[in-house]
Amino acid sequence: EISKILYLIPLTILLTGIFNILKYVNIRDEKFKDISKVSVYKNITIATVQLLGGIFKYNVLGLVSGLIISNITTNKILFKNIKKYNFSKNVSISKIKEVAIRYVNFLKFQTPSSLLNSFSTNLPTLIFGKYFSLKIVGFFSFTNRLLLMPTAIIGKSIGDVFLSEVIRLKNDNENLKINSTIIRTLNKLIIIGSISYSFLMIFGDLLFKILFGVKWQIAGEMTQILSISLFFIFI
Repeated sequence: EISKILYLIPLTILLTGIFNILKYVNIRDEKFKDISKVSVYKNITIATVQLLGGIFKYNVLGLVSGLIISNITTNKILFKNIKKYNFSKNVSISKIKEVAIRYVNFLKFQTPSSLLNSFSTNLPTLIFGKYFSLKIVGFFSFTNRLLLMPTAIIGKSIGDVFLSEVIRLKNDNENLKINSTIIRTLNKLIIIGSISYSFLMIFGDLLFKILFGVKWQIAGEMTQILSISLFFIFI
């Protein structure tokens, strides 16, 4: 089944790259409200399409289709904010090469970091798949995805504002204010994360039992165990 969707991987990578470009342009223009909306829309779209794929037995295709459809939808929203930039006139191969050389350090440092983050996020599921039943893996995967939602929505939204603020301070030569901005942002994340993940750590099993039924109580117990580690991921 995986071989049938390999041709979709280049398209997925392309759309993800376009999304990142549009996102950072919107960050520069301080369109934080739209970026926050897009983060919510993207996660909802991915979850919905992948759920439908599972219901209709298109498991792998559903996973990839969720990423593609979510990227197309969110790219369209973000692109509306940057129509003022005439890319057809201002973008050329020579300028792309110039920018790539100028900011090559982003590639050097961000790529390994992104790979390690992705690896660390998905490694537990792979390990569970080897030593436990599919049922346990399903509970774990559902719990992990649910707990990562605050990171995907709230954490990234705060991170985008933080990135824009640090860049502005750097460009204005206000380096002394960068440390205070880092500490202030970190304190906000700690407060938000402490409240939300402490609640899940204490009432996770009961919450899952009420929301999803008795059969999902084991996922709630996993939530209580994973809350501490995912709190640090959130920060």
